[in-house]
Amino acid sequence: MNKPKIIFLDWNKTLSSTRFWEQLSDPTHELNQLFTKIESVLFNKDYNIVNPWMLGKITSEEVCKFISQKIGVEHSVLQKELKRSCVNMKFINDNVTKILRQLKMQGVVLVIATDNMDTFSKYTYPTINKYSLFDGYLNSYDIGCFKYDFLDNRLPFFDSYLHTHGYSYNDVVLIDDSLEKVGNFERLGFKIINVNDSFPVDKALAKYT
Repeated sequence: MNKPKIIFLDWNKTLSSTRFWEQLSDPTHELNQLFTKIESVLFNKDYNIVNPWMLGKITSEEVCKFISQKIGVEHSVLQKELKRSCVNMKFINDNVTKILRQLKMQGVVLVIATDNMDTFSKYTYPTINKYSLFDGYLNSYDIGCFKYDFLDNRLPFFDSYLHTHGYSYNDVVLIDDSLEKVGNFERLGFKIINVNDSFPVDKALAKYT
């Protein structure tokens, strides 16, 4: 299979399945009772937190303050535990880093492309990239739009990076667990490989080694 010049990799449920505040889900953790309370606020559609957070309209500090008011816990505790979970996020399996290193040695540019929060840029990426596995990242929080957004026959999430580095849609592939159902990427020649539990990211990456 012909190697793309760039492989874009989704983070959540593709490279990693670690959740925010995941350590609190451990029944033995002293703050375990907070985990379901935090998620009940975070994912409550009436509060509309997740999408604005991913688009850079609110910060992690503001989110923690809002949740703290709803569940009666100091926001500093929530911020501390949120940072801890983000710093300790893990790859989805042990084979991923090995294959990424192989591709890197073969000259493939590896970039994380994620609809994510400020926590990814501040905490997660510096930690998971301490050995320079990746050449960079694109985060919806910083860009201000989502990965699958389509505007005037272009892909604004990716366009600035591709233009800056001199690549076209035909030069790249995106590996992602989410489906692009409209077909805009395919029509523009931007290839997507979808992954799931039976076809995880390491198997998708192995096709290019």
